[in-house]
Amino acid sequence: MKIITLGTLLLGVVSAMADSLTITWEPNTEPDLAGYFVYYGTKDRPYGNRIDVGGQTQYFIQNLKPGETYYVSVTAVDTAHNESVFLEQIAVTIKYTLIPLAEAGPDRKALCAGSSVPIGGNPTGSGGHGGPYSFSWTPVTGLDNPTAPNPNASPAKTTTYTVTVTETASGFSATDSVIVNVPATGWSVAHIVDADDVIVGLNQGAAPRNNRGLALSPDERFLYLSYILNKYLVRKIDLSVADPADNHNAVVAQLILPSGRPTAAGQPARDIATDDRGRVYLALGTKIEIYNSNLEGPPLHTISGFAACEGVATRREKDKLAVYATDRLDKTLKRFVLVEGAGEAITSSRQAGLDGDGEVPIAGAGSPAGLDIGKYGSVWIADAGKGKVYRVNAAGKMADSTVVERAMDVAIDTTRGEVFVSQYTRRTIKVLNINNGKIKHTLAPPAADLKVNLDGEARFGALCGIDVASCPQALLSPRIYVANEKGRSILAGNPPDSPFSNVGDNQDVKAADTDPVLVVTGNVVAKESEVEESEEDESEVVKSEVVTSYELAQNYPNPFNPSTNINFALPAATPVSLKIYDITGQLVQTLIEGVVEAGRHQVVWDGTNQHGVLVASGVYFYQLRAGEFKQVRKMSLVR
Repeated sequence: MKIITLGTLLLGVVSAMADSLTITWEPNTEPDLAGYFVYYGTKDRPYGNRIDVGGQTQYFIQNLKPGETYYVSVTAVDTAHNESVFLEQIAVTIKYTLIPLAEAGPDRKALCAGSSVPIGGNPTGSGGHGGPYSFSWTPVTGLDNPTAPNPNASPAKTTTYTVTVTETASGFSATDSVIVNVPATGWSVAHIVDADDVIVGLNQGAAPRNNRGLALSPDERFLYLSYILNKYLVRKIDLSVADPADNHNAVVAQLILPSGRPTAAGQPARDIATDDRGRVYLALGTKIEIYNSNLEGPPLHTISGFAACEGVATRREKDKLAVYATDRLDKTLKRFVLVEGAGEAITSSRQAGLDGDGEVPIAGAGSPAGLDIGKYGSVWIADAGKGKVYRVNAAGKMADSTVVERAMDVAIDTTRGEVFVSQYTRRTIKVLNINNGKIKHTLAPPAADLKVNLDGEARFGALCGIDVASCPQALLSPRIYVANEKGRSILAGNPPDSPFSNVGDNQDVKAADTDPVLVVTGNVVAKESEVEESEEDESEVVKSEVVTSYELAQNYPNPFNPSTNINFALPAATPVSLKIYDITGQLVQTLIEGVVEAGRHQVVWDGTNQHGVLVASGVYFYQLRAGEFKQVRKMSLVR
């Protein structure tokens, strides 16, 4: 066998890329040359890879791993299949050359100082050589995890966060930044309908009207808003979108309700509420429809039997979900207990509680509308017709009322102990003390500074639906949202245009954007000059009796069916436990577990256990513990 040699022929590298290598060598001149073999691998013989390259003297090796050292050599083979010795070996380290990409995500807006929004891209790191990547965010203040790709940011003030994405293997880095806006103390515009846009497939085309219902999601990131825009609409709005007119990104879900006059098949949503699982409740005149958090139909459940439902609110009462609603024509407050199924399902509802049958008249009412529920079950009801705010206790008894002209809706901030009341034609918000109903002060939107005209084109603007965000630092910076019916932006410039116009405008239409949702942030503590003595003097607040000792009264009625009232009194704010036991001493129901303010209180037991199931007839005991005080009384349930 003839052994051929390559002698001193040179093997060289033409180019080395991020994942490939091109080599070349001088040709063998023997007449019986058949071709060449290229050997390569990450070990110094055996190489692991052998390629027949024919008679060419240059070869492109690809799919190599950056950071690895590859050993390469070549042999020649003759027509008799004799193979030469290896040409002198070369070693080449494949270098990293590709830079990764960093994406910090779109600018975000925090609801208030201390509330959080996620930042970062989807994904935050990409490109380069495919990762893995490490992440480093600066500044670290306000971040839950500064080394995560998508941390939650909760800055106390507007902050620019910068992420550095580093590919672990190459060490190459890239950066990007995102701004998290925290609104300063005062008024701002949270959302406005951009009249020029097509939003969620619907051409705006006209100014909305009857912008009434408004509610925050449980996590306070989304706002549900109802109005009429040729169609009856309810929209889910992402409040973390920085631009209040950027509806292309802000409106994330939309429900179109059947059209028609209020007495016909269609109904605009007069009020909106959400529950602790994110379900959405719409007050639709003759009924309440309940939808999932993305407003997807058909309804999860419908509560019927109203003449004109104007207000709706929800409350988790131990393990039961209760819905409260006002009826404008019947002038009643109704309470329903819902039975929940798997996931978001609701299997049934029934009227229960209040005075026993789940319905009480609102004495002296004119047009009861929006409502909200306090921590201990007191229901606050706005009445635009009578110009009052009523407070009804958990047993369905009228506690007191306060004169508030054109009161339209109510929102309670339990952290600050304040009740916010929107005024329909006054275009102001009254702030009441939650303990006595007294008016503390008035909030008046600075329309000119906000670049909005609250009167609107029809000269009949109004503040309607209202809700309050219970921010982590709510004592310093509560955040109150209020819907503004028929309001408009103020045109400016030449040609005149809305100050809220954005690059997504559907057409080059110079028009006012419409019906802004206003928000007031922080520093709403009353100054002495803001207290309105005249209205405060008109407050029809029942003076509370001074309680000097702990008391637990006998329930009434007794015997009872289906519900009974339990009254107790506390001389001071005290941790309270009020529980129901059966004759064997087994716990049946926990009615109260927590701190209760001083005064006289009434709680209703509707004859159900902790699972919402009606209990059997028999003797039961109710026990009150309040600090060192303890008392037990007996009662009888007769089915």
